[in-house]
Amino acid sequence: MRAGPNQYSPMSGVLALHEAIALKTHHLYGAQYDPGTEVTVVASASEGLYATISALVHPGGR
Repeated sequence: MRAGPNQYSPMSGVLALHEAIALKTHHLYGAQYDPGTEVTVVASASEGLYATISALVHPGGR
């Protein structure tokens, strides 16, 4: 496990995946994102939606 990649990826994701997503986004849309700070990888769509809604919607808010 200490020697390198294994079945347990870091909670923040693997940097190589973040870099590949940023590069693909640049090629497809011309947008440039910092893979270290502007790309987020989640385990599922449900997790991503829940995290986004929870961050933006608050009790009593409109």
